[in-house]
Amino acid sequence: MPEIMTVLGPIAPEELGFTSMHEHILYDGQCFRRRFGNLIPPNPPVKVDEPVALDNLGMLKHGFIMSDDAIVMKNVELMAAELADFRAEGGSAVVDMSTPGLRVDPLATRRVSRQSGVHIVTTTGFYSRDSWPESFLAMGPAEMEAHMMQEVENGIEGTDVRPGHVKVAIEEDFSEPEVNALRAGARVARRTGFSMTVHQGMLLKPEAGIRIADLLAEEGIEPDRVVIAHNDGNFVEHELRTLILDPESWGLRLDIAGDLLARGLNLSIDCF
Repeated sequence: MPEIMTVLGPIAPEELGFTSMHEHILYDGQCFRRRFGNLIPPNPPVKVDEPVALDNLGMLKHGFIMSDDAIVMKNVELMAAELADFRAEGGSAVVDMSTPGLRVDPLATRRVSRQSGVHIVTTTGFYSRDSWPESFLAMGPAEMEAHMMQEVENGIEGTDVRPGHVKVAIEEDFSEPEVNALRAGARVARRTGFSMTVHQGMLLKPEAGIRIADLLAEEGIEPDRVVIAHNDGNFVEHELRTLILDPESWGLRLDIAGDLLARGLNLSIDCF
């Protein structure tokens, strides 16, 4: 009988209910400051040790890397309360996308699930290369696949918390390590029957989704089990120079999304 693995153990598919497919329950986003820290001005309007508050929320929405409180979430009680609100409004399950590079503590995620009453499906996989632990950098696709299968079969980071989903990121311009991770993730999804999410970096060209789809097709994963994330970032031109110099660049661009949908892939519209 099919089952879905959650941080509290397996459940039947019909127990899932309304599910939010892309959340970060607990996470450490220090990689974002390493990546974009050069954009922080010498005298930032929000200091690194300032907590998130109503009077700085507007600034942090445009530059969350300024504050540690905005890029690290390890508060079990706070997130359990957030998910309890989600449950009170009819939510039943979430998929936690905090893979290595963002992941904090799978046992803490289990406590959030138990306290909130919300099913949490956690993930195996790889976030962007610049967030990987050093031990991952020399891995080839076979080693990456073995690493993920170890988590699937035995638990994450020495715990008995097992993943039920695969997540891989393409953040750079299809660097060899990230392509290896994508292929390995697709192979694990095929072996396990898991669904799979692919993170598209916001600095990639809109055509990146097509190449991701082509690579996944080469690995033989069924397209209806794949979610391509962050697609609305490709719907419009973001570069100010292009918008000024090329008036035709204004407006919606939905052709690539249409192509991906025609292939049977699921698209996540989640950047708003």
